[in-house]
Amino acid sequence: MKIPYSIILIVVISLTSVLLLLGGLSLLGNELSHFEDREGKVLGASAEIIDNDYEKVVFASNTFPQSNYAYSLPPRKQTNEEIELNAFGGAVLDCQSGSLIFDKEADKEVAIASITKLMTALVFLDTNPDFESEYKVSPQDRVEGGKIYLFNGDRVKLKDLFYLSLVGSANTATRALVNSTGMSLEEYVKAMNIKADSMGLRNTKFVDPIGLSAYNVSTAKEVAKLAEEALKNKYINEVTLTDKYEFTTLDGRKKIVYSTDDLLTNFPQNGIKILGGKTGYIEAADYCFVGKFTNNKGDEIITVVLGSPDKYSRFTETRKLAEWIYEAYKW
Repeated sequence: MKIPYSIILIVVISLTSVLLLLGGLSLLGNELSHFEDREGKVLGASAEIIDNDYEKVVFASNTFPQSNYAYSLPPRKQTNEEIELNAFGGAVLDCQSGSLIFDKEADKEVAIASITKLMTALVFLDTNPDFESEYKVSPQDRVEGGKIYLFNGDRVKLKDLFYLSLVGSANTATRALVNSTGMSLEEYVKAMNIKADSMGLRNTKFVDPIGLSAYNVSTAKEVAKLAEEALKNKYINEVTLTDKYEFTTLDGRKKIVYSTDDLLTNFPQNGIKILGGKTGYIEAADYCFVGKFTNNKGDEIITVVLGSPDKYSRFTETRKLAEWIYEAYKW
């Protein structure tokens, strides 16, 4: 009896499918063995994976890679104590999570005075300056307001201008620093605003690089972000921690500049250390201060006090705010 061709074809296809299935299971077993360690434990996504069409990927441990924003806010300790600021507004940024753990009117746009100089310094450093190069002060550098350390014809290094701008918050030195770049005032201010936008500071605007204008505005939240970025820079960080700067002009005149940041002589205290900061004052802004702090465990915060009623209260309130944060929160 002849077996129909169609039946033979079905049998052949069935046998082929069985053989392919068995082979696939064998291959699958070989692939699974790639995800087993020497003790036979099955590893997860952190195991070494090799694909001929892609680069080798190796994770250090048996966990999924962590996001840059994986840190959560520090928990509040069991306490009923609260803090009140006399200043118009303020904020505290937790540097680990990148979020605010205290705020008072932190999203209100206000004048920020000489805190502006942090952005001025960042833009200046973007030009890759030679700090040892010479600059001759001209009448175009003269800016009234505050203490004037340099006069027409003085020859100094760019390093001296940089220190004068941030240590003494010197307006003439800051204008000279801007002029040393070869940019016009308008070009420099435009660069400051572009940089602010690139940093995500949507409510921060500049019309001058010194901070004399009431139209140089930001918010407590964005001032904290600006200071965090600025103080990451080793040059800015070093300068803002300088309590007294002494130098000699290239014409032989000695100069001594004292920091406008009174807290440099107040810390460390109570296990808290200051890591830099910047003051500001004009009538439209009142007295302002932004500072970076750490405790003995290395928990870093940025504090902002805007619109304090007098020169000293911005510092006493900043100190009180930093101490309260470290007492009220646990990292």
